[in-house]
Amino acid sequence: MTNKNTKKSKNKILSSKKTTVILSSIILLPFLIFGFILIRDKMGTGTPVIGSRNDHQLEHKITEEQLKAVEELVKIDDVKSSKVTLKASTLRVYLEVSAEMSKEQLAKVGEAIYKQVIEVIPIDPYFTNTENNKQYDLEVHTYNDVEDKTGDDFVYYEIIRTGSMEDTNYAFLTDAKDPEFKEEVLELMEKLAEEREAEKSAKEAEKEAEAETEEDEGGE
Repeated sequence: MTNKNTKKSKNKILSSKKTTVILSSIILLPFLIFGFILIRDKMGTGTPVIGSRNDHQLEHKITEEQLKAVEELVKIDDVKSSKVTLKASTLRVYLEVSAEMSKEQLAKVGEAIYKQVIEVIPIDPYFTNTENNKQYDLEVHTYNDVEDKTGDDFVYYEIIRTGSMEDTNYAFLTDAKDPEFKEEVLELMEKLAEEREAEKSAKEAEKEAEAETEEDEGGE
């Protein structure tokens, strides 16, 4: 009887030790993996863990001439003001139209500009990812110039084509029921207004500087 009890006691101890080892391994596994990643990255060639999307990825690059062509094509009667940016591998076109324009007309303006943009800068290859390369994303934002951006008369229409998308996405962001989503749209509008004011001030300062230079040269 004593031998049997001793064996049972030993089995319990062994079982307890095995359980402890297994549990410890499970708990430590994520830390071991994380540690391995850190060591691997430190032993690497100096490439950062968080890479830039632009690093060795843009096989087809948008040229200054293409950008200028886009800036020119948005200068139409239906568009009161416009802005074209190329940042972080995303080409964005902002179009402000009259508040008198209907929702349908506003969408048509955005879609017409989108079609012209992809004629100048084709979807394939500029906005189409490949197995080895990520290309640009394209966004066309069209909105009206109503003063009250929180009211029902404010319309914001977005066209998006990312490098990974097979089809272009069209959406009225102001139709969103989520108040937080609408708030993001309003924040974007405020940011655009601030940038527009900053650009206006910079141009005015540039003109004043040029005028002062001409006066100084005339005085001489």
